[in-house]
Amino acid sequence: MFKVYISPSEQENNKYAFGNYTEEEVCHRIGNLVQLALNRCGIHSKKAPYGQHMEENITESNFYRPDIHLCIHTNAASGNARGCVVFVSKLDEAHMKYARPVYNALHALVGGTDYGVRSAAFAEITQTDAMCVYCECEFHDNAARAEWIVNHMGEIAEAITKGICEGAGIEYVGKAADEFAAARSAAMDKDIMRGNGKADYWTTAPTRQELAVILRRAGVI
Repeated sequence: MFKVYISPSEQENNKYAFGNYTEEEVCHRIGNLVQLALNRCGIHSKKAPYGQHMEENITESNFYRPDIHLCIHTNAASGNARGCVVFVSKLDEAHMKYARPVYNALHALVGGTDYGVRSAAFAEITQTDAMCVYCECEFHDNAARAEWIVNHMGEIAEAITKGICEGAGIEYVGKAADEFAAARSAAMDKDIMRGNGKADYWTTAPTRQELAVILRRAGVI
């Protein structure tokens, strides 16, 4: 069972250069979306509660015993920088197995400067028992990029999840359209639903009579 502990930023005083957002708020929103995406891919996870301090996150993570301790942050510098960076304790093969795919997926989405994967000795990197993948997703002190972060939290979460799946060798399951396609195929393969494959057929609501037939074929009634 592959497990991930999600540790979003607790930095409530780091204000975004756009809107009335803080790093803590946005990173917890991204963390919630990462947890949903991981669950969709069959990966177990635990997310730190909003407002919990880093020290408690470390303790909780070590008790949970995950494969990956995932930190989600946004960055600050000169107000003009843009791009993501991923930190790990060592740039060896074992760490790069997870850090590189996460970085590649984020960088493909975010763009900007290619900061790459770097080593660091932050507390969550050195004090967690699990391998820590520490993401700085983009710069929030750049007004244009702060607005971009707020409007693309879902895509950021999916990019992180794709990277984790690739590193873990687990199939990434996309959102909505892919789920509908898989469900549609399974329903037809099991003869629960029948159709000619046309999009309008599959997006038309069934009558109550048709729904009853579907439920009977599925063995529900």
